[in-house]
Amino acid sequence: MQLSDREFIDKRRRLIRWWPPALLLMVVMLAGTWIFLYIKHPVLASPSFVIDALDAGTLSAAIMQLSAVLLPLMVCFLFLALAIMLLYLHLAIRNERRYQAIIGRQR
Repeated sequence: MQLSDREFIDKRRRLIRWWPPALLLMVVMLAGTWIFLYIKHPVLASPSFVIDALDAGTLSAAIMQLSAVLLPLMVCFLFLALAIMLLYLHLAIRNERRYQAIIGRQR
C-alpha cells in the first residue's frame, strides 16, 4: 500500500469518526432555528399563520412586499444549496471509487 493510500484511508477514518457528532449538531441547530422562527417570526416559518393572516386581512403591505422580494432570493438559494449538495455527492463518490480501487489492489 502506498503512503498516499494510507493517508487517504486515515483521513477517511477521521472523517467517519467525526460524522455522528457533526450530524447531531447540525440537526439540533436546524431544529433550533426553525423553532426560533416559528415562535418569534411566524410569518417566516408558518404557512398556516400566513394563510390565516391573509384570510383575516391582517397581513401588512410591507410584509407582502418583503415576501415578494424574498421569494426569488430563496429560490436562488435553494438552487445554490442543491448545487453544493451535488458537488459534495460527486466528491464523496469519487473518494469511494478511490477507496474501492485501494481495496482492489490489496486482493
